[in-house]
Formats: sequence, structure tokens, C-alpha cells
Amino acid sequence: MPLPRFHIFKPRFPAGVNWGHPLADGLVFLCVFDGPVPIDLVSGEVGVASGAPNFVESLDGSAANLVGVSSQYFEWASRPELLTTDRITTLWRGAAVDWTVNAHLMGKRQAASANSNTGDMIIDATGGGRFYLYRASTTGFRGHYFALPAGFAANKTASVSFIHNSNLIETAPVAVADGNVLSVTVNGTGTGAVGSSSAPFRVGRRNDGATYQFNGLVSMGAWWKHALTVTDVVCVQDRPWVLLRKSAWNNIAASTQIDSFPPALYARKRQHLNLVRR
Repeated sequence: MPLPRFHIFKPRFPAGVNWGHPLADGLVFLCVFDGPVPIDLVSGEVGVASGAPNFVESLDGSAANLVGVSSQYFEWASRPELLTTDRITTLWRGAAVDWTVNAHLMGKRQAASANSNTGDMIIDATGGGRFYLYRASTTGFRGHYFALPAGFAANKTASVSFIHNSNLIETAPVAVADGNVLSVTVNGTGTGAVGSSSAPFRVGRRNDGATYQFNGLVSMGAWWKHALTVTDVVCVQDRPWVLLRKSAWNNIAASTQIDSFPPALYARKRQHLNLVRR
């Protein structure tokens, strides 16, 4: 299914997750990178920025601009809900300067080890660009990947998801990119149940020290603790902002310089999240 010909902008400073929408069920992480203090709308926790990334206007509205050579990324501390050792669904949305180089999208990878990895999305330069979902048991890993899709041009916004309907790393996930289901190939020989990782949840750079640094715009990251259907993933890729609740702050003009919003605005936003999130 192609992306819609019309465009629905993300709500400016959403009030939180739209828990009344069925696609929000099972969400354990959701960030839309709508300003200099990126908040996980599920937990209300603020992401720690490394390397001083800035925020710019994009096709989606506000987006984080990560510069690869500056080692810029975001990090959230591990919490029990992020220890997703069973079925998962992922959604990353953004635009890379180059889709064919090594880059980290988002996930949790145990530091200095390929094992005990609850889930990590990366781009690998091999073969002209491959999108991977890595998951690992206590003794080995599996990397399930698909080749760079046609139409993934430099600086063009795209949505990528994996649906892993198993707690066994050898079971292949389903991959969906811009509404299209893609063939998945496996790398690695590990078997067994997904291991638990105490590593932080990161967007933009891997935890294990490898130089998989993302270079480009990040508009949204979402993680579910269960497997959505393909139909559901296509729907949320097509209209990702249905997961968000609007607020009075949506009336802020799109032309406003988003880097200059006062901290009090984010304090009010986080206070509101603490009241409405379940």
C-alpha cells in the first residue's frame, strides 16, 4: 500500500498517547521528537540527548536532526516495560541522508555483547543497505533483514516496521516498509528465547560501542510489547498520528522556532502526561 497522497501532520506538542485507539494497546515506548526535550509519551520520561542534536521542520512537522559525525543520539533508561522478551512490533519513521551506510534506528542492545538483546533496529551497509531487526538469546543472535526498498531516496521520509510474533529468535519476523510487506532473510545461527537486556533504550546510536550512528531526521519511534497484525501496521504507518492525543499546544504556529520554547512549556506537558497516562 503506497503512502497517502494527502498528508496529515503530527499534532504539535501532543497531550499524550491516545489510549482509546485500539492500535495504542501494548505500546511501551512512543516519542515523536517534537522539540528540544523529547518525551516518551508512554512513561513520561525525558530522553537524554547526547551530542546536542537540534530540531527542524520536516515533512511531518518537527523532527530531530541527528548529525552522524557528531555522535548525536537519544537515550532513555531501561524500565520493566521495555524488557520485551516476547512478541514485539516496532515502528521507526524518519529520513536518512544516506540509506546505504551503517546506522542505528532504535532499540536495546546489551553493551559490549551481541547476546541478551531484546530488540534493535539498524541499517547495515552490506549489499547496498539492509534493514535489520536483531534479537538475541543468552547464547547467540539472529539478524532478520530486508534489502533497501525501491523508492528509499536520500532525505525522503519513510516508515519501517518489524512484527515479531514469537519469543524465539530463530522465528522470522514480518517486515513492512511504507505499507509494503517485504521478504526477510536471516543472518546468524542463534536459537532460543529472547534474552533480557538492561541496556538503555536508544535512538540514533547503538549501545555496544559499534559506530552505527544515524545521520538524518527522526520523526517518530514506537515499540509495542505484542505483535500487531500486518493490517494494523500498514494503518499506523499510513496515519501514525492517530496514536496521539491533541492538546491546546497544537495551536502553536508551525513557523514558531521550536528550539526556543521555554522549559515551563515542557514541564506543563510532562505534568499533564503524569495525569493522563495509564
